[in-house]
Amino acid sequence: MQQKTHRPVQFEITEQTRIAIMDWIQLAQLRNEDFLLPSRINSAKHLSTR
Repeated sequence: MQQKTHRPVQFEITEQTRIAIMDWIQLAQLRNEDFLLPSRINSAKHLSTR
């Protein structure tokens, strides 16, 4: 969600990136409610872009 406009952000990923993400999801045994990239500082928080 974009902070200023509160609208969804659209983006595309390459096929190679899609495969790598699918591999990571399986390796990390992520569930639907999990963040894709966990925080490096606090395991209870998500990774921020800021």
